[in-house]
Amino acid sequence: MTCRLPSEGRVWFILVGIVLVALALGGAAEAATRIIPLGDSLTKGMLDTDDGDVHPTYRFWLWEKLEENGYDVNFVGSQNSPAFPGYSFDRDNEGHGGFTIGGVVDGVGGSGKLSGWLKGYTPDMALVLLGTNDVLHQVPMETRFKNLDRLVETLRAKNSKITVFVAKLPPTGDSLRNKNSGLITFNSRLSGWASGESTAGSRIIVVDLYSGYDGRADNQAPLYIHPDESGEKKIADRWYAAITRYLEQGEIPETETPTTTPTATPTPTATPTATPTPTVTPTATPTATPTAMPTATATTGARYQEARAHYGSGGAAWAQAWGAYDVGVIRQFLTQAKNAYSTCLKTANRVDDPANRANLALVKGISAAYVDLADAALAMYDGADAFETGRSRMNAGNHAAAASSFEKAGKKFADSRSLFIRATTGLQSVSYAGTEYGDGTAYTATIVPILNDKGAYMGEFSTYAGGWQHTALAYGAMVDGDPAKFRSDATEAMALFAGLRTSPAFGADASANHGILQGLLRQVPSTSG
Repeated sequence: MTCRLPSEGRVWFILVGIVLVALALGGAAEAATRIIPLGDSLTKGMLDTDDGDVHPTYRFWLWEKLEENGYDVNFVGSQNSPAFPGYSFDRDNEGHGGFTIGGVVDGVGGSGKLSGWLKGYTPDMALVLLGTNDVLHQVPMETRFKNLDRLVETLRAKNSKITVFVAKLPPTGDSLRNKNSGLITFNSRLSGWASGESTAGSRIIVVDLYSGYDGRADNQAPLYIHPDESGEKKIADRWYAAITRYLEQGEIPETETPTTTPTATPTPTATPTATPTPTVTPTATPTATPTAMPTATATTGARYQEARAHYGSGGAAWAQAWGAYDVGVIRQFLTQAKNAYSTCLKTANRVDDPANRANLALVKGISAAYVDLADAALAMYDGADAFETGRSRMNAGNHAAAASSFEKAGKKFADSRSLFIRATTGLQSVSYAGTEYGDGTAYTATIVPILNDKGAYMGEFSTYAGGWQHTALAYGAMVDGDPAKFRSDATEAMALFAGLRTSPAFGADASANHGILQGLLRQVPSTSG
C-alpha cells in the first residue's frame, strides 16, 4: 500500500513551491554608475584573516559612505565573495588574491582573466588597486607598467569611455621591502604613466593611498600586508574623495552599450543560511617547515645531503604556498611540496649514514607530517569547492545533486580533520636532539595549536555540510510532496545543526538553520496511509 499525501498537504507543498519560484525570479534594478573594484587580496579580502578579526575590505566602507550620501552606484564583478559575517553591502568585485598585474590580464591557472570576467558586465568606472604582489614577487618595474598598459587596454576594449582610477600602493609594514622591491618606485612613476595613457574620452586618475598610511598600524599583524579596519577606512576615504568629484560633476560618460549586470539568484528565504566557503589565505595552511640551522659540530655526509636537498625543496614550495592567495596557485605549490617531502622521505629511508642518524630521523618525521599537512589542506580546498557547488545547486533547485555535493564536502572535511590530527601527532614525536636544526621546542609549541584549531574547524565544517546534505534532501522531499521524508531529513539536519550551536564559526548560522527547519516542520501536515 503506497502512502498518499492528504489534500491539505498538497496545498502546503504547492504554496511553498510558488514562494520559491517567485523569489527566484526576483531581480535588482540597475544602478546609474557601475563601478568595478579591481585588484588582489586587498580588494577581495578574506575570512581567515592574518589577525583573526573580520575585515570586510575597503569595499564595505566605501559602499556605506556612498549609500549614506545618496550616490546611485552599483559595484560589479564576476564574483561576490567573501560574505563577511555582520556586513551587508554590494559584494560584487573583481578582487583576485595573489594575482600580480600580469596575472589579472593573462590569468593564473584556470581561474580566468580580465577579458573573460568583463563579459558579464560593462563598468563605467574602475578602481584599480594592483601591484602589491608584483612587489612581493619582485616583478621587474618595466614589466609592471607594460602589464598596466595592457590592463587599461582590456578595460577600454569593453568600454572605450571608462574612467580608470589607479591607486598608489599603500605601504607594507616592511620599509626595506617597500624600497628594495619597488613599491615606492612604482608609486613615484605612476602619475607620469597615467598622464601619458589618459585620453579625452577615458581618463586615468591616480589616487594616493600611500601618504598618511602606516604600514604597521594600518595593516594586520603579523604579516603587515593586508589592511586592518583603520587601513580599510583610509583607503575607502581616498577612493570616495576621488570618485565623488566626478559623480557630482556628472563627468562619467554613459557606457556605449549598456548591459544588464547579472544578479545572483537569491536563496529562498525559507532556506537555511549558508556559512561562506572558506577563503584561502596564508593562515589557512600551517607555517613552513623549520629552517635548517647547522651547528659547528654538525657532520653532513653526502648521502644525508641528498635527502636534505629534497627537504629544502619541500620547504621552499611550502613557503610559496604560504605566500600565495589564489586557490589554484596554492594547490600547485602544495602538490610540489608534497612531492618533495615524499621524495625526501623515500630517500632518507634508504640512506645509511650513521653520522647523520639524528638528522635523518628528523627530516623523515617532519617530511611525513608535511605530506599529511599538504593532503589535509588539499582536502580542505576540495571540500570547499564541493560545498560551494552544493550551494549553487541548492539555489538552482537541484536538491538531489546539492545533497550529493554536500555529502562529498562533508567527507573531504572529515578526511582533512583526520590528516591534521595525524600530522600534529607526528610533529610532536619529532626529536631535535643531536640534529643540525637546533631547539625545535618553540616551533612545535607554535604549530601544534594552529593545527589543532584547523582540525577542529574541519570537524565542525564536516558536521555543517552534513546538516546541509539533509536540508537539501528535505527540500527535495518538499518539492516531491513527501512529508514523511521531509520530516525525517529535516529532523536529521536539525540534530546536526543543534550540535554546532556553541561553535564560534558556525553557531549563528546553525542556530538560524535549526529555527527555520523547526518552523517548517510545524507547518507540515500529518501523513495518512
